[in-house]
Amino acid sequence: MKFYNLFFLPLFLFALISCDSDDDATLSGEPGTVALKFDNIAPSSTSDDNVNLVLLEPGSTTFAYRNDMDQEFNVTVLKYLISEVKLTGPNGEEFINPMEITADDAKGYYLVDQKNLLTSGRFSLSDVPAGTYDQISFTVGVEEEGVAEGAAGGVLSQGNGARDADMFWNWNVGYQAIRMEGFAPASPADGEQVAAFGESVNETDVDGFAFHVGGWANPNNNREVTIEIDPITVAANTAPEIHLVFDVSEFLGGINDIDFSKTFNVHSPTSAEPLANNAARAFKFDHIHN
Repeated sequence: MKFYNLFFLPLFLFALISCDSDDDATLSGEPGTVALKFDNIAPSSTSDDNVNLVLLEPGSTTFAYRNDMDQEFNVTVLKYLISEVKLTGPNGEEFINPMEITADDAKGYYLVDQKNLLTSGRFSLSDVPAGTYDQISFTVGVEEEGVAEGAAGGVLSQGNGARDADMFWNWNVGYQAIRMEGFAPASPADGEQVAAFGESVNETDVDGFAFHVGGWANPNNNREVTIEIDPITVAANTAPEIHLVFDVSEFLGGINDIDFSKTFNVHSPTSAEPLANNAARAFKFDHIHN
């Protein structure tokens, strides 16, 4: 029996060392990929729960959502720009997503649009150094260095401002960070006073609202968001996905309660500041897909 044990001891040690080597190869070495997934939720008008946001056609009189002031509303447009994505970990791990603007594209800038959420709401970060990460940060909006004076491609394409599908405002203030439009019975917009207007709302529409939030100066309405997440392991053979949500109830009442009867047509950095402050709390961690 003693000979039998001594014979297998080297084999056992070799297997143990091999397993350790395999684990090291998994947790270190080559970089990996991390996916980000965004969903949008809104407060139900029939319960205390948040539900997945669904866009309705402009002018719809179906009001599936209700804000903290007990005002019903629906949503016809919801989109936001994400930039400066960064991952950090407990042991000094750090990944900063590179950004570059050309006439054909805008790398590192992402437009999440509820209209095509299946494609725009998910994107990948490549060449993330191997390690453990438990925090993500990003900017909601585009800072001054991203406002290219000249042709910009991709999600930073520059059109004619508030009524266009793109998010560019003007050279002085830059881009909208968040655009939300819809209809609310409490809104006084009826074509007889300063009525709401935007991508899906016209001055002649009854009950319309348009919230265009952004601008990098005077004031700066871009917001840096930092979110603690469940730890993820990044390596060449892993592909974790971080699932985040944008909570419309926080956007309309996280810090400042938005009263549709008083606030329904936001198109300047000054008037957008209360909504921008709410936006900083509207993004939340949901879960991890491994």
